[in-house]
Parts: sequence; structure tokens; C-alpha cells
Amino acid sequence: MKILLVHNYYSQRGGEDSYVSNLIKLFGAQGHQVIAYTKDSRSVKTLSGLIHSINPMFSFDNRIEKDISNVIKASKPDIAHFNNVFPLIGPIAYEACRNNKLPIVQTIHNYRFLPEKEASFGYDNYRSAIYKKLFQASIELAIKKRVFDLVDGFVFPTMFSKGIYLKNARFTINKASVIPHFVDVPKNVAIPKTRDTFIFAGRFSKEKGVLPLLDIFSKLPDRKLLVVGAGPQKEAVEKYKRFNNIKVVDWVDRKTLFKHINRSLALISPSLSYEVMPLSVIESLALKTQVIVPNGPIYREIIKNPADAVFFNKNDFNDLKDKILAFDKMLKVKTDYAKIFSPDNHSRSLIKLYNSIL
Repeated sequence: MKILLVHNYYSQRGGEDSYVSNLIKLFGAQGHQVIAYTKDSRSVKTLSGLIHSINPMFSFDNRIEKDISNVIKASKPDIAHFNNVFPLIGPIAYEACRNNKLPIVQTIHNYRFLPEKEASFGYDNYRSAIYKKLFQASIELAIKKRVFDLVDGFVFPTMFSKGIYLKNARFTINKASVIPHFVDVPKNVAIPKTRDTFIFAGRFSKEKGVLPLLDIFSKLPDRKLLVVGAGPQKEAVEKYKRFNNIKVVDWVDRKTLFKHINRSLALISPSLSYEVMPLSVIESLALKTQVIVPNGPIYREIIKNPADAVFFNKNDFNDLKDKILAFDKMLKVKTDYAKIFSPDNHSRSLIKLYNSIL
């Protein structure tokens, strides 16, 4: 099958970008032809570049429409699969596909397409207050122009995110499918005999709760924490390097990250917001490493056996501290999450959805 995969990579890399990159590799390995139409927000480095990036957000950039139309005519894909289009691609990409009679699938990775009240409970990590207002205005315009009604099928990673959208979205949701993300971890990884470090892996931003987590460990000198990632709070995060029990490292490749997770007592997800599907959590579970997570609907849905995780009261960092202090090193993940969230399961479900639309 020929798949036009559309994505705007973020300036701060995260789980959505990893998902798209891994999906391109997965489809390619399975013999599908992926035509990747991508932009990278890291290319915006000047004020003029930032101003120029506003045009696609409001569907003013006809060059994008021409680019995508030319790609479609030249490669003749069977279907288009959208992820993020902001800010450098923009809503006009949906119109370009529809004008060329190309069916569209959209994977939902966050809550940003919802009204502001519902959107902010899951994600509020915009580059600036001005950019946030611009983004919200572009979403409002896209909804008024019924751009998202052009989507033939929506993919939600969880039942919870699907339910939130069905209840609150101001556009038509056609063919709402729940297809969890996938992880491709090494098979038969040996579990180290000694594990003495907790790990956080993710974006250094307010909604991820990394600073409150670091504050906890700064007061627990006999508990070690490895923090892996990058993001807008990087400078604040790196101040905690002065504590002997805390180590901070920049983003690493997936192979190295898996080694870090495999050597850890548990991965901690202190998220302050509602996630859609935290990739680091399912990667950790697939590697048979315990997780410490908020007691919320997303995590209860992902974690099939409650014994595979330690739950703390959401946004209660005193309770999280207690759970860290009481963590049992003998806890083991018994469920086969590598099988549940396997690449084959994911691609099979996507191809089935594509075929149902064609």
C-alpha cells in the first residue's frame, strides 16, 4: 500500500515525533511504500521565520497546497495519514488531499483540537502566550471552515481520549477507531540482578511534572534518579545536577534509552495533565520495568494488571514521595506488554482501517 504520511515535527521532540519516525520505519520494513511529507519546527530560528510560519496556520500558504498536490499526482498514494500539521504545514493540507480525492486518516495525539477548557487539561506547552493565542485562533478558523470534517477516519490511542473527543469535539468524527501506539523493544532482554535507580524519560515541560519530581529526590539523598530528555524547562532541570543522587542527561537514541530503562527500578510518570498515551510508560512495561504513575483513567486503561504498576494520587506529590520511599524492589511486571503493544498489532489495525475507508 502507498501511504502519504503528513507530519510537522516539533521544535521540542517528544513521543508524537518518535511515533511518526517509528511508523515510517515499520511500514517500510513491511513492504509498504511511505511518502513522507514533513516539516520541522526546528528550522524556524529567526523572527522573520516565525512570522512566516503563521501563514500556514491560517491556510494562507498556497505553496503547501501546491506541494502536496504535486506529491499526490507524482506518487499516487492510496491514503493520507495525518499526525501534526502545525505550524508549518497547516489545515490547507487537508483541503489539498480532498481536492485530489485522497482519503484522510488522522491520529489524535493530544487534546488541542478541543475547546480551550478541555484542551488545556491535557496540554499547555506552547512556545509563548502569543503563539498559544495564534494556535487557538487557527484551530477556530479550521473548525469554522469544517476542515476536520474532511477526515475519513480518526485514530485514538485510548478509549479515554476517544470518549473525550466524542463528547467535546466541534467537528464530525468519522470512523473513530482505538488503535494503541506500539513499541519495538529488544526481545528476551536480561533483567539486571541489581537495580538501584529510578528514571524519568520525557519532555522537560510544566505539564510533565519533572520539576516537582526533582524536588522530591533532592530531599531523598539515598534514592537515585536518572532524568532523560529535553525541553523548555531544561535550564531549571539542570540546576538539580548539584545533587549527588540526581543525574540529568540529554535525549538519547532509543537503544540507549531502553538500556537505561532496563537497568532502572521503575520509570516514574509524574504528569500533571491528562496524557493521550505516554510512550515511555508502555516502553517501560514492555521491558518488564515497573512504573509509578498517576491513578487516572489513561493509566488504568493501559496497565492491564494493576500489580504491574504503583499508582499515586494524581498531582499529589506527597503521596508520590511516599510511594517512592515504600517502593518494593521485588515487584515484577508479569504481563507481556511487548506483545500487547507490538508493531505487528499496530500496523495490522491501521491497514485494516485504511482498507475500510478505501
